[in-house]
Amino acid sequence: MVVKFDQYKIEAAIAKANKTVSQELQIDASTIQSIASSIASADQVQLAVEDIQDKVESLLMASGHPEVAKNYILYR
Repeated sequence: MVVKFDQYKIEAAIAKANKTVSQELQIDASTIQSIASSIASADQVQLAVEDIQDKVESLLMASGHPEVAKNYILYR
């Protein structure tokens, strides 16, 4: 499925996964926004949902937040 990119939806999904980990493992709002913004700046107006989710997972892992990434995978 291809949908128009909505940065807010990505931020909300990451925030939901973020709430499922302990406080000391949570990421701050600016990091969540940064991850969503980096996907938005990929110069692609439309992406497949699966591609967006894969990019989010990769960026969460790369930013040192594997616990949030794991819960994001389970959440999606």
